[in-house]
Amino acid sequence: MDFQKTQIQPLPGVFDAEVSLYLDQRWIDEPAARKLRISGVGGYVWFPYEMPDGISRWKARSITDKKDQFWTKLPESQKDSWKAPFFNQQEPYDTKYLIITEGEFDCVALCQLGATNCVSLPNGSASVEATFKNNYRFLQKFDSIYIAFDMDEPGEIAAKKAIELLPKGKVLRLNFPKGETNPKDANQWLIDANAQPDDLSRLMLSSTRPYCERLKDAAHFDDSIFNAIDPGASTGWDSLDKILGGVRKKELTTICAETGCGKTTFCINLAANLANSKHTVWINSFEMSENVIHRKLASVVLKKKLKLRELTHSERIDYRAWCLTHKVFINPLNTGSWVHDLRKDIEVAVIAFGVEFIFLDHFDYIYKKGKNKLELDNINEAIMELHIMAMEFNVGIILVAHPGQVKFVQGKRRELRKEDVKGSSAINQYSDNCIIITRLDRMDETDLMNKNKVQVRVDKNRVIGTEWVTNLQYNPMTDSYSEITGITSITKGLAYADN
Repeated sequence: MDFQKTQIQPLPGVFDAEVSLYLDQRWIDEPAARKLRISGVGGYVWFPYEMPDGISRWKARSITDKKDQFWTKLPESQKDSWKAPFFNQQEPYDTKYLIITEGEFDCVALCQLGATNCVSLPNGSASVEATFKNNYRFLQKFDSIYIAFDMDEPGEIAAKKAIELLPKGKVLRLNFPKGETNPKDANQWLIDANAQPDDLSRLMLSSTRPYCERLKDAAHFDDSIFNAIDPGASTGWDSLDKILGGVRKKELTTICAETGCGKTTFCINLAANLANSKHTVWINSFEMSENVIHRKLASVVLKKKLKLRELTHSERIDYRAWCLTHKVFINPLNTGSWVHDLRKDIEVAVIAFGVEFIFLDHFDYIYKKGKNKLELDNINEAIMELHIMAMEFNVGIILVAHPGQVKFVQGKRRELRKEDVKGSSAINQYSDNCIIITRLDRMDETDLMNKNKVQVRVDKNRVIGTEWVTNLQYNPMTDSYSEITGITSITKGLAYADN
């Protein structure tokens, strides 16, 4: 419910006699309740939900009817933007652990036993997914997170969902000890066991990891693994889809080309095509400014030449409308990031913002931030970690990489191969797909028929297993690519298929 049923105005730490008796029956000490700024008047216990600037609204719960709960009204200014925090969510002084309970009284009970960081869901087990996603940056701050949900069927289902939304290395399930009464939650455990602070400490020490993620009985498989394999999201070009199958989550795709051959532009076209198909993408360009990325994207979206001129009023409206209806995120920072620092951002992007495909342009800005003495060690560590993150976070990572020294044969440029990518040994090993982009007019400048034609060659395809080439026509006026041929070999002997 989202309205106030009574005109009573709660005041933090104020309790009337009726509510004081109710708290006493639940073994809740008034000093503990006052510390959490709870109020108790008019037959209701009032729980404050605080934002950085103070209490934004109250949640009331009747002392006679558990189902009688409601929220106070939101100010008009917050109606469209307010997202429920956890109860008792505050900036932590100590980030060693966080305990999350299912209800507010359970949170109070554990705080009463000495828990320094304890919060509860705002609307019970049904609110776990929305609350975790809305407050994921808060959850990131803690080294360990204890899930102390109710030990009944809804609580176990909610705990499983919570565990799925958190990094496996930091989450633990806090189980209330079974006895004569089998308490289902923290407040009942406090009453039945006459729990003391030492009991909470022992309970936390005995908490278990949800499972051993590296050990699974082969007989316990989900039958869905034998369903038809999804070839992936469409690239937007039919001929490339027939070769690649599509771009897929849990895969690392490397795109390589010589300088000035359109790697970034190709990626922006691919990102726009994915966004047009209702996928959420995140563009990270470490060598181009946010302004340049927006202009390139606007050119592709509006199909207009926008590199230098000022956009008209109507063009700005049209581009903003497209951005509002398509899920595209752009990294405004150009500083690059070591892969282990990048992990934190990718985790938030995927879990809190629903990002499905991440573009990283380009690899030099990642591995050159490495901590190893040898460049090759940094390359190996970075590319392996990117591959791990693609699988762990169920996201497609598209990585732009540069070639090493350009090769010539009899004075002419030789077409790039995956072996020419800088750090190719590791990249070939850990990339699921490798795409080579070649400007055909650079291969033979006398061939005017190839003006602005680009060859796209899938040089590795781990899942679908097809490697071949196709051509796209580049339009320099709109920075966009269009189909001109079907699947075809352009350079005899370099394109091949492996079925």
